[in-house]
Amino acid sequence: MGRRFKNKKGKQDSKGNRGNRRPGKPINYADIVKENETYVKYYKAQNIVKPEEWDCFMNTIRDELPAAFRISRCCMGQTLKLRDMINDDSFSAIVNPDGNRVAAIAALPWDKDGLSFQFNYSRVEIRKSEALQRLHSFLVSESENGYITRQEAVSMIPPLLLDVQPHHKVLDACAAPGSKTAQIIEMLDVNLVNLECKQSNSSSVSSGMVVANDVDNKRCYMLVHQAKRLHSPCFVICNHDAGVMPNFFSETDGNKTKMKFDRILCDAPCTGDGTIRKNVDVWTKWTISNGNNFHGIQSRIGRRCLELLAKDGLMVYSTCSLNPMEDEAVVASLLNQCEGGVELVDVSERLPGLKYSPGIDTWVVMQKDMKILNSFQEVEENYRTQIRETMFPPENAKELNLHRCMRILPHYQNTGGFFVAVLRKKVEHLPWEKPKEEPSDAENLKTEEMTDTSQIKTDPPAKRARRSLGFREDPFYFFTEESEEWIEIKKFFKISDKFPVNQLVARSKGAKRNIYFVTSSAREIIINNESNIKFINAGVRLFCRADDKVCDVGYRITQEGLSSLFPYLDKENMVTLNATELALVMTQEMTRHEELEESTRLKLSTLPSGCIVAIYCENLTSKCPNRGTINHDMVVPLCIWKGKNTVRPFVSKSERIHFLRICGGDTKELEATELKKFQDKQERKQARLNERNQKQEQNDLKEKLETNQDLDSKTESTTC
Repeated sequence: MGRRFKNKKGKQDSKGNRGNRRPGKPINYADIVKENETYVKYYKAQNIVKPEEWDCFMNTIRDELPAAFRISRCCMGQTLKLRDMINDDSFSAIVNPDGNRVAAIAALPWDKDGLSFQFNYSRVEIRKSEALQRLHSFLVSESENGYITRQEAVSMIPPLLLDVQPHHKVLDACAAPGSKTAQIIEMLDVNLVNLECKQSNSSSVSSGMVVANDVDNKRCYMLVHQAKRLHSPCFVICNHDAGVMPNFFSETDGNKTKMKFDRILCDAPCTGDGTIRKNVDVWTKWTISNGNNFHGIQSRIGRRCLELLAKDGLMVYSTCSLNPMEDEAVVASLLNQCEGGVELVDVSERLPGLKYSPGIDTWVVMQKDMKILNSFQEVEENYRTQIRETMFPPENAKELNLHRCMRILPHYQNTGGFFVAVLRKKVEHLPWEKPKEEPSDAENLKTEEMTDTSQIKTDPPAKRARRSLGFREDPFYFFTEESEEWIEIKKFFKISDKFPVNQLVARSKGAKRNIYFVTSSAREIIINNESNIKFINAGVRLFCRADDKVCDVGYRITQEGLSSLFPYLDKENMVTLNATELALVMTQEMTRHEELEESTRLKLSTLPSGCIVAIYCENLTSKCPNRGTINHDMVVPLCIWKGKNTVRPFVSKSERIHFLRICGGDTKELEATELKKFQDKQERKQARLNERNQKQEQNDLKEKLETNQDLDSKTESTTC
C-alpha cells in the first residue's frame, strides 16, 4: 500500500506559510516532465530490469496506466451474468475512426475464473470518450453497489496468493483504502454466495472473518464504506498502528488465550514508486532516501504480523514499490530474525498466466548522495540513522530462497509495479517469544544461598499504564433469545430457530435504530477484545427501524442484509416475480397490485402489510474457463414494502439498475438519471476546487503586491 512522498516541511514565515508550498493549488500533471535521473541511475544499478528490456520498461512507465476492475463474487448467478454481459462484443467493443470494432476490455490472464478485466484505455480516456459512455455508466453504477470493484490489476495479486478459506481468521494489517480487504471478504463468503441464497441451514454462513486495520482513523471510515458495499457479515474494522498492534484474545473453557490469525496480509506502507504510471508526481518527488526511510517501518510491521500469525499460517508481504530496500531487504531481515521459524513459499504455479521476475539475492545500498556502500561498516556516522545494517544483502542470502519472491514489472503485462512474498510460519513461538525455561533445582538452591529474600523489602509491582485508545466508538451489544426486539422480529418474519441470534448486534443499549449481523468468529473477537482493541465497525446491517401504522413490527429487513438472512426465511412467505413484474417494481416508485399477475396478487393477499421478500429466479447457461459450459440457477432476493393496494421497492435506485440489468430489463432511463447525478456531483466538486484555486491565486497576488510595496518602501527609506 503506497503512501505518497512527503516533502520536508519548510520553515514557517510570520503568516504561517511554508516556503513556496501552495496546498490549495493542485499539481498540473500535464506539465510534469517524466524524467528523473536519480531514479534511472538507481534502478539500473539494482539490475532488477534486464539491460535489453530497459528502454521498454521506461517507455511503459511513461504511458498512462490502463484502468482495471474485477467482478465481485456475490451470488454466483449474478456474478456470471455480469461476466457474460462484459464478454459480449456489443458491450465491450467500440468502433474506432476507421470503422473497425476494437475490444475495449481484455480478461486478465492470471484470473482462472475470468472475473478480472483490464481496459485498453486509461481512466481519464474512459470518462471523456463518448464511445465508451455506456461502459462508463456501467462501471459507475455497478461499482457503487459493490458488484464490481475498480482496482489496479497488480493490486489483485496478494489476496489471490493468500489462499483464504471460508473458515479462516484473517488480518489485513494495513488495509485502507480497502480493495484487497474486499477481495478477502469475497473469498470468505464464497460458500454462502455459491448456495444462490436457497433454503439452507446455519452452516451456509461462513464462520471466518477478516480484521481490517489501519493506523489512520479517517482511512478506517474509507474501509467501512468499502466493506459495506459487499453486504457481508464477516468483517471487523479496527484502528491501530500495525507495528505495535495489541494482542487479540480468544476464550476457551473460560480461559482467555492469545488468538493467532490463519492468514495475514501485510501490504506495508511504502514509497509507491511502482504506481508511477498513475501517480505521476513520483517522477518529481522520488529520491533514494524515500526507500531507505521506509525500511525500518516495514520491518517493524512485518515482525509484528509474524508474531500474530498462527503456526502453519501464511503471511503475504507486499508493496507497490520496486525498491529492494523495501522488498527483499525487509524479507531477508524477517527470515533471519526468525532463525528458520519462517520460510518463503514457492507460489510460482499458483497464477499460471502471471509474468513476473523472481526475487534477487544481491542488491546495491546507496546514500542519498548516490554513494554506493558495500557494507554497513562503510556507513558514515551521520547516515546511520537512515541506513540500517539490515538493508545490506546478508551473507546467507542465497540460502533464504529469495528467488521465491515475485517482482511484477510494468512492461511485462502493461500493469503497475508490485512486489509480493508469501511466508509460512513453521513454529508456535518465534525466537524472541519463546517462554523462559524453568530454572533447575541446583540453580534454585544457588539462588537461595546467595540471597535471603525475607530480609529484602520490595515495593509492590507497579501497575502497568493502560494505553489510551483515543476516541472510543459506541460499544457492541449482542442479542439473546430473550431480547424483546428479536422476539418481535422472529415472530413477524417467521425466521427459523436455526438462526444464530447471538450474532445479532446493536451499537446502542436502548432503542435500536439498526441491528447488525456478524459471523461467529467476528462475534468472538469483539466480545473478547473490546477493552483493548479500538473497533470502528463490524458486520452487515440486517434490520432497521421502520415505524409504520399498518405494520405489526417496528423493523424491516434491509436489502444489504437479505443474503445473510435469506437461508433462514420461510419460502412460503415470499412472493415470486417474473421478469416483467420485476421491471415494473424496479422502475416505479409505487406499483399497484392490479398491474401484477393474478397469481402474484393472490400470494400478496395472504401476506401481512409491511416488509416482505420477493424473489426472481432464472436458469442460466454460462461458459466458464477451465469448466466449460455449466447450467445454474440465479436467485435474486429483493426487499419490498407491501401496502394495502401497492408495493414499492426498498432498494436504492443505483441498485435497481443492477437488478434490471441482470434480468434483461431496460435500464436506459434509470442509468441516465444516475449518470446525471454522478456528473452533477463531479461538476460541483470541480466548481469547489476552481473556487478554492481562484481564492488561492487572489491571495497569492495580494501577498505579491504587499511584498512589492514593502520593498518599495524600504528602497525609498534607504534613498532618503
